This record gives sequence, C-alpha cells and structure tokens, in this order.
Amino acid sequence: MRVLSDGRRGGSRRATTTFAFLLRADALLTVATRPTHVLDRLAGPPAGAPEGAGRIVVAVIQAVAGEYLREVVRIDDDIERLERQLRRSQRNREVIGLLDLQRRLVRLVHALEGNRDVVRGLVDDAVPELGAVGDALSRAAVEIEQALEMARVTEQMLDQTMDAFTSVISNNLNVVMKFLAALTIVLTIPTIVGGMWGMNVPVPWADQRWAFAALNAGTIAVCVAIALWFRGRGWW
Repeated sequence: MRVLSDGRRGGSRRATTTFAFLLRADALLTVATRPTHVLDRLAGPPAGAPEGAGRIVVAVIQAVAGEYLREVVRIDDDIERLERQLRRSQRNREVIGLLDLQRRLVRLVHALEGNRDVVRGLVDDAVPELGAVGDALSRAAVEIEQALEMARVTEQMLDQTMDAFTSVISNNLNVVMKFLAALTIVLTIPTIVGGMWGMNVPVPWADQRWAFAALNAGTIAVCVAIALWFRGRGWW
C-alpha cells in the first residue's frame, strides 16, 4: 500500500512511498522504500480488534487513512488561501500553486485507490495470518473510502476553481484589450485633426487668431463625446 512519507518533494509537497507487511506465524515485518513514521503515530489498537499481528495491521491502515485525511484537509486550506490571494492579484505564482495542488491531489487519489483495492483484497480473501480481524478491517476499509471520497471531492472543486479563474483571467484580458482599443481611438483623434490643419495648403480659419483655441476645444469635445459613448457601451 502507499503511505505518506516524511520526505518532501519541492516545497511543502509530501511524497508517498510503498509500505508493505510481511506476515509470518510468529512475526510481523514492515518494509518501506522511504522513511516514514506511520508506526510511531499509532495511538493504540483499534476498538474491537483482537490481539496479534492483525490488530497491528488494522491499526496501521487506520493511521494511514487518518494521515491522508489530514493531508487532504491541508490541501483544501491551501486552496482557500490561494483563492483569496488570486482575488487580489493575477500573479503567476498563485496559479502555479494551484497547479501544484492539483498534481498533489491526483497523486493522493491514485494512492488511495490502490490502498482501497489492497484493503478490499484483505477483507475478501480473509488472510489467515491476520486472524479474526474482519470487522475491524472492514471499518478500516470504510475510513480509506472516506479519505478517497474526500480527496475526489476536493479534486473536483479544485478543477472547478481552475476553470473559474481561467475564465476570470480571460475576461480581464478582454476588458483590458477593449479599454486599450478605446483609448487608442480617442488619442488618435487629436493626431488626425492636427494632421489635417497642419498641411501646407489653405485651410479654413487659417488667418483667425481664435482658430487654434477653437480646434483644441472642438477636438476635446469630440474626444469626450467618443469616450462617453465607449463608457456607455462598457468599453471604458
């Protein structure tokens, strides 16, 4: 089965490792590919479990399920924190953080699905070395199922969050592009007016002292009118 190891993979992401039981008539051995203190976290035998190796196996499975539940809760807290930060900014760091959480959840779901199959196999096969731990093992299987369901729900919520923020970012980009387009049009009007009355050909009011002020006032009025029109259409 897969358990959470004590090592880290990039920042706060916890890695998973393979954890195996070797059962004999007089001994119980555990093997892990990475350091893990899952046995140190055992608070005691599960309620109703008989004595023997089966009791320890069930207790380990329940401890592993509890670790996964706590890890999913931590991921859910991280998602809420990044959501609050994304509401205030559109930096890449928060989006990358959500992608990292998404990868973590995928790994957790994959590991929990494997653990569920392992525990189901123990329940269905009634391994002789485990003794009479059928009821306790069934309860451990339920805890694994609960952890898996919680991880799946969190994964779905994160997918929806990513889709929502992608839409928000795309909408914000469209708003900025519309604003820049409207601003460009408004700022182009003085250039057009100045170019028309700046040619070396006879133009109206060329000999009038008030012509420059009138052209400026007219240009400003046109710019304001177009800006108000854009604002009415939601471009400003």
